[in-house]
Amino acid sequence: MVVVAIDDPADGAAIVTVLEQAQFENDFRKPIDKSYLFRAMASVVKPDVANDWRKANMPPNRKDRRAARLRAGTVDSGALLDHDVVIFKVDYRATGTDVVMRTEFNVTRGYPAVAAFDDLKECLGNDAFLQWFGASLVRAGVPIDRVLAIKAARGQEPLATLATEDSFATAPVQAA
Repeated sequence: MVVVAIDDPADGAAIVTVLEQAQFENDFRKPIDKSYLFRAMASVVKPDVANDWRKANMPPNRKDRRAARLRAGTVDSGALLDHDVVIFKVDYRATGTDVVMRTEFNVTRGYPAVAAFDDLKECLGNDAFLQWFGASLVRAGVPIDRVLAIKAARGQEPLATLATEDSFATAPVQAA
């Protein structure tokens, strides 16, 4: 890789030196920050090449971390065909911001007894379920005090709202 060093012009003239990256880092006595290299590269190469280099050489950015977290929490689409599969969706405000986020849980996998409930709202009256659900929220990094709504669907049935911010006083979710 070639690095261009531009000296500060004293009287309107600039001295430009073309160096190999190793020469520049040796003269500067520390490595060039990868974010500077990415910014310089991104303007001259194809976006997919630049992003591949960024992913290989830099820590994941906020967008990559969020996409990975959402992928990890996604539910297999084939599971939605099974009537016994219950998916809970929790809307919450992210800590430190007012951004509304959503996370999903395949409750049947973690708490199989939920499939026995005819009405999913009955889950919120079950202490064992509430303890499991609260612990699941904590593991997922969801701030319990910032939950806005809990919604659920069985198989391909429509999503039903089980609780909202206003109704948590009657059926609180607590961390185990």
